[in-house]
Amino acid sequence: MRALIRHELRQLWAIALVFLGFGLFNIYSLYDHIQLYYLGNLRILPVNYTGTFLLQFMYIYNEYNFVFLIVLLALLVSVQYKDNKSIGISHFLGSLPYTQKEISSIKILSGVCCYSIYFIVTLVGSIFLRNDVLAWNSSGSAVSIYVDYLIDGNKLSTLLIQIFILFLATTTVYLFLTMMQYQVHHFIGSAVIGLLILISPLFLIISVQNILSLVLDYTHPIFTLSSTWVDTIIGFFDASYRTMRLTDVASLRGGYLSIVGIPQFDDFWWLRSLILIGICLIILCIIIEMNKLYGLGKHERMITSPLFEKIFVLGVTICSFFVGIIFSELINFSTVPAILISIVTTIIGFMISRFICTLGKQ
Repeated sequence: MRALIRHELRQLWAIALVFLGFGLFNIYSLYDHIQLYYLGNLRILPVNYTGTFLLQFMYIYNEYNFVFLIVLLALLVSVQYKDNKSIGISHFLGSLPYTQKEISSIKILSGVCCYSIYFIVTLVGSIFLRNDVLAWNSSGSAVSIYVDYLIDGNKLSTLLIQIFILFLATTTVYLFLTMMQYQVHHFIGSAVIGLLILISPLFLIISVQNILSLVLDYTHPIFTLSSTWVDTIIGFFDASYRTMRLTDVASLRGGYLSIVGIPQFDDFWWLRSLILIGICLIILCIIIEMNKLYGLGKHERMITSPLFEKIFVLGVTICSFFVGIIFSELINFSTVPAILISIVTTIIGFMISRFICTLGKQ
């Protein structure tokens, strides 16, 4: 078992340094942002609702940061399973006195430990920076009308919960990309297909909304429903790593009454945590079952599971149809040419997906 662990560590040391560097870069960006904010505001004005540490934290750890983290996870999974997808190396690893279950468990645990470096740096650095924010806040909170929000947004428990939610969301994505390694034979192809599957629900809903906007009025109930689904999906992905929400509150500033968005902590974070944990457990069960049925590197077919092969072809074909619609909309084609282009892109997508599925078949 020690030899297997050493093999995994030799593979992951470089990507571990990347996660370490990304974590340090984010902490430095957070430090720089806090310094700039407080030097520019709190030395002149009383503490207001934007002075909470968690709001400063989420300014740096935003959705773009999370997307880049997902790309790093895809790179991590590709590095982890590169050797297992090679026929010669996979046969050699199969001859070792380790079961597929042990190999899979070591890989998943080593992967979790690898990206956990990022969260350790985030946690330690954030705690130290939070102490500086508390010192600055204490000087002006007595004259602030946002004292309750400052207390909520500066709690250590609030910060820990936010990082915990972010860790769970990251683990969910990591396990999903790991599951794709059992579905697709090629290690890079599985990572790319996994990323495309992650964004496909949002792509499909937005595509349907764009089509409806061509034939329906923006006030039509069906169009309104599609907009609601877009907001729901975006909100779900956003809520997977964010525990803050904005609440409109009337504020008297400079003699004028205005509405400002007050950041408030989401009290239902525990429900979101349970949902993410449940998704992780479901994916783990699928990985265990796929490991029993197909293992790693035992099949030369590009798509190992016949069920996923059908889902893959269907998904690519549907998305190809909407690609044609969106392309036609971008270049302002009329209805008939748009339909013809969509038919062509649908056929091309179907042929490409079928070709990918036939790779490796004898």
